[in-house]
Amino acid sequence: NGVSAARNLALPYITGRYAAFPDDDCVYPPGLLGEVREFFRRYPAVDGVLGKSIPLDKTSAGTTCKFTPVTRNNLFFHGETFVQFFQYRAVKQIGDFSLQYNPGGSGFQGGEDSEYLIRALQKKLILYRNRAWQIRHPQDKNLDNALCKAEKYGTARMALLRQYRYALPVRLLHALWPLRKIFSSPKFALCLCLSRFKAINIHLPEA
Repeated sequence: NGVSAARNLALPYITGRYAAFPDDDCVYPPGLLGEVREFFRRYPAVDGVLGKSIPLDKTSAGTTCKFTPVTRNNLFFHGETFVQFFQYRAVKQIGDFSLQYNPGGSGFQGGEDSEYLIRALQKKLILYRNRAWQIRHPQDKNLDNALCKAEKYGTARMALLRQYRYALPVRLLHALWPLRKIFSSPKFALCLCLSRFKAINIHLPEA
């Protein structure tokens, strides 16, 4: 059970040159897949490209098309699985999604998207991001549900940072980062911040 397990079941059935991992409730803008295909055709050395997630009810901003490198430190920002597009050769190199990060199943309830990107970079794959490719995804309006997700995601984030040996100052920065929304969403920001601090030195189970 779980999202990562389900994706792993689907990976062997990919028959095309490119791969994506959309959620069942995300919305690609018209023409996006054609633009992704054209990008890979023009730049065949690039292994993967990311778009940007925005709330479902938000109007897409007219962002200028600009491709920037994805790095070990910036991959956490708008790196959700549903904004990721890969050449299939890259998917074969990265391998299965980790069941240690498996929302809806066993393991941590989040972090599978970032973990996949970390392993891609470890294998020296070339990844870029284009913020002009804006992919809509609904946000949970129920505060209790959002707080529950925040705690689970926060724990998963800190486990991921610890597993891949991010330095303590980086982990502290990630723990404090949610406070940037302290005025717009105080309960959510505090819950996410607290969950990350509680898990900053989380014990990782044996793989």
